[in-house]
Amino acid sequence: MRVPNADTAVIAPEKLRDCLLDLSHRRGASKARLLLSMGYRQDTWQRMASDLRQQHLATDLATESDNEYGKRYEIIAPITTPCGRSVIFCSVWQIDRGTDIPPAPYNVPEVTAMALAAMALELFTDVVLTADLPGTDLRAGDVGTVVERHVVAGKEDGYSVEFFDMTGATVAVRTLRANQLRVPTGRDRPAGRPATAA
Repeated sequence: MRVPNADTAVIAPEKLRDCLLDLSHRRGASKARLLLSMGYRQDTWQRMASDLRQQHLATDLATESDNEYGKRYEIIAPITTPCGRSVIFCSVWQIDRGTDIPPAPYNVPEVTAMALAAMALELFTDVVLTADLPGTDLRAGDVGTVVERHVVAGKEDGYSVEFFDMTGATVAVRTLRANQLRVPTGRDRPAGRPATAA
């Protein structure tokens, strides 16, 4: 099975150009270094969009799951990059309830290696998890980056949030309610903790 309506999927320029291919982006820089080494460029982000559309969206799903905002699809498949290397990518797509078009993905190149209810969080900004997420290794206080906003009639806004380890590698992308997140404040301090078994 493939992502439904993949031919109309939205691949937003700002997700590629201003995050994944931006060496100055706080959270996207580690991915940008990798993607740039494979021949992708910020000023020609359209090449990456084209490769995702033609090579990734044309492959079968690895997983699909439901959440309260819609259906989430994950593709794990190779992409032949501009430099000719074939690299395994994981892309995550979601179709919100009441729509039928998947928005742009959260791309995870695999390499070994409180006032929120009243205001929308901006894309690509940091947020803090307010409670542990059962069944995962995500804990209250973990910091993630907003990669998508989900608006469904009659529901509190939802957000897809990408969580990283201290090296910048993605550890999870989760769709969460606004009340599970908060904006960081000047009173927050970064801290490290070892991963635990989920």
